[in-house]
Amino acid sequence: MSMTEITLILVVALILFGPEDLPQIARGLGKIVYWARKTYHSFMNDIQQMIDEPTRELRFIQKEITETVEKPAAQINELTAGKPEVQPENPLEVLPRGIVQDQRLKTENTAKREI
Repeated sequence: MSMTEITLILVVALILFGPEDLPQIARGLGKIVYWARKTYHSFMNDIQQMIDEPTRELRFIQKEITETVEKPAAQINELTAGKPEVQPENPLEVLPRGIVQDQRLKTENTAKREI
């Protein structure tokens, strides 16, 4: 609002309410504005707390998960540092015995079908 608009509003208020009632009306408007701002800020703080609480919990969970994953990974890296990686000649040697036998049976059955 420009200065001219504010002056015009004050003159109209002075004419309508008179010089005796104008201070009381201004005080009442000031209290209403104070109450409205206080209520608005209280409401906004409540909303912000409702948003921040789950966000804090999610950050805490994320931190725990990250630490849970990174700590064993770092330990594995420390244990394997400087050691050459050993590759088995036959990849089936790494599998448990039952799986190896099943794989060999499948290979034999496939070979019989082709003949």
